[in-house]
Amino acid sequence: MLRRIIPSKALKPTLLCCVRMEFTSSHTKSPHSLMFTRADVRRAADDPDGYWGDAAKRIEFFTPPAHVSPPLLDDSTTSVGQWFRGGKTNVCYNAVDRHAAANPDKVAIYFDSPVTGVAEVITYGTLLQKVSAVATVLAHEFGVRKGDCVIIYMPNVPEAVYTMLACARIGAVHSVVFGGFAPKELSKRIVDSNAAVVITTSCGIDRTKLLNYKALVDSAIEQLPDPMQVKHCGVWVRKELKDVAMKARRDWDMNSLVQRRLSEPLSSAPPCVPLDSSDPFYILYTSGTTGTPKGIVRDTASTAVVLAHQTEKFLGVGRDEVVFTASDIGWIVGTNFIVYGPLLHGCSTVLYEGKPIGTPDAGAFFRIFEQYRTSVLFTAPTALRAIKGVDPEGVFAKKYDTSALKRIYLGGERTDPNSVHWTVDLLKVPVIDNWWQTETGSPITAAPYNPQTGAVEFYAGSCGIPCPGWYLEVKETESVHHGDEGSGIGGELMIKLPLPPGALSGIWGRPTAVKDVYLKTTGYFATFDAGEIDANGFVSVMARTDDIINVAGHRLSTGQMEAVLCEHAAVAEAAVVGMPCGLRGEKPLGLVVVKKGSSFSSTTELEQFVRSHVGPIAIIDVVFVEALPKTRSGKVLRRTIRKIAAKDASLDIPATIEDNTVIPKIWEAIHKEPMPSSYGFSDFALDVLGGLTL
Repeated sequence: MLRRIIPSKALKPTLLCCVRMEFTSSHTKSPHSLMFTRADVRRAADDPDGYWGDAAKRIEFFTPPAHVSPPLLDDSTTSVGQWFRGGKTNVCYNAVDRHAAANPDKVAIYFDSPVTGVAEVITYGTLLQKVSAVATVLAHEFGVRKGDCVIIYMPNVPEAVYTMLACARIGAVHSVVFGGFAPKELSKRIVDSNAAVVITTSCGIDRTKLLNYKALVDSAIEQLPDPMQVKHCGVWVRKELKDVAMKARRDWDMNSLVQRRLSEPLSSAPPCVPLDSSDPFYILYTSGTTGTPKGIVRDTASTAVVLAHQTEKFLGVGRDEVVFTASDIGWIVGTNFIVYGPLLHGCSTVLYEGKPIGTPDAGAFFRIFEQYRTSVLFTAPTALRAIKGVDPEGVFAKKYDTSALKRIYLGGERTDPNSVHWTVDLLKVPVIDNWWQTETGSPITAAPYNPQTGAVEFYAGSCGIPCPGWYLEVKETESVHHGDEGSGIGGELMIKLPLPPGALSGIWGRPTAVKDVYLKTTGYFATFDAGEIDANGFVSVMARTDDIINVAGHRLSTGQMEAVLCEHAAVAEAAVVGMPCGLRGEKPLGLVVVKKGSSFSSTTELEQFVRSHVGPIAIIDVVFVEALPKTRSGKVLRRTIRKIAAKDASLDIPATIEDNTVIPKIWEAIHKEPMPSSYGFSDFALDVLGGLTL
């Protein structure tokens, strides 16, 4: 049964910390006035053609679309709806060419690499020259044509962005693969995409380690069923690692090829290919941390429209402002809000090759706020927790001028209210949680701007209200225990079809996969996230549906227990999973990392702390660990923790893990015994890449 859940009682403020916070400005015009409002949400619902037709004016079409909204969907549909049918456009033209023509000296990209000491300013005019030269190499040297897939395996460097935009220019479909994947995982993506061209770099830098990307790519190609599938491998050689093995007639020095093309007239470069609105734009594979990777496909027009639109309406930035998205270009947040969103909008973006701490210290983000006068930061909650963990008093933040910063956006994982409050207190700006997925392509929920008060409305513990074009309902399930009788998660959050522009247009190579996986409930798209919607429309997403555990017949949210643990003064971060229990079926297990310098060691106090907030049924076992297992993008590997707790024979550590040495330590902390040697480790990226210390 699907229904909109309006809880009869408010959730405990101490549980979710849903305290309404509004930020106003002393200026005549609010710094948040470009953000979406509830009126925008209503207009998108009442007049989708008008709302999205106006949004489409943010880009230029070579041929205007004949229709804005998708056709009516029936039970046999295998897609989520095609927007802007009949139109022709090109993403590179809209992100580069038109801005270079209008204002060639405007800054497009601030490249900041504390790991190499390089800082580079790239204007729209320079960007056009670089992208055109790379497009010439792809088309004339490697034979890439419209519809061909190109794998890009690179860190956050300008050459990766040039390559992405060059693919868009000539109508090729790029797939940026996160640089933490081991050869086996990279090989899967090459096979699935049927790519004949791979573009990589000689190396990446992870704090003090030099990572040999080229060796990783070589190994991935060797593992292909047919290694001859890859006809060309372009290598951007970095000065930090110039001596790399190159295979004759397959591997090419991109630096030399591009430099030669840069000496040619710009008019000789391939023009922007007019593409149908429905033509595939890029593929982004899901990380694989939750199962088999899926190649999420985005189309051309609706993606361009929604990213230009969301950079203004979601991030709330004008064209004269600077966006700092601290993510990786191999993830959806990085692809869309480091690269395409800001450039389509015509503002400036920071491309950062570094970490929130350790490059060189916990002041890295604050330095960027000052140096580039950034208006917004978009990052993962893990980044804030990392900074807070080593600098709880915010000493580093106070060294820099952060006055240009207007808002901070958090996404990619659960946000604990404690980190929100800490950041708000430190920087005096709204900290906006938002909820979306690789599949949706842009935020489903976020905080709205209130033009009557000049304020941003947000709750610590909520991820906001549905953004324009998103219509949420709850698939009712059994109540989930919160400690307040009658209140609880209603069930799985479902999205009413059609999805708005920018959502997935399909799964690469699997024509019926969208219907088979996501459209099992007629008329709705399954998110596989559990949560609720309150009377004011604010959404709380507390867990993946497989993170709801059954304890003696009571359904408990592991996400809520994590939020409670993180409220404790001694806790830096926590992860809660279900583990098998002979008596109750399952029981919650909490892994806790204490704050740096803390000597706190009472598991009993934390266990009682959880029960006092959630209720006596929340009989949790707490275990202290040095660190949680995370991907290199900062996501906690909860699926891996569950398998460790269950002593699951299928335990397979994802190739994206940042530090594989934490696994046996967690095993020993949970089971009070060494990890058996029978558990083999996967082919980890860092093992293969080696450890050349800089």
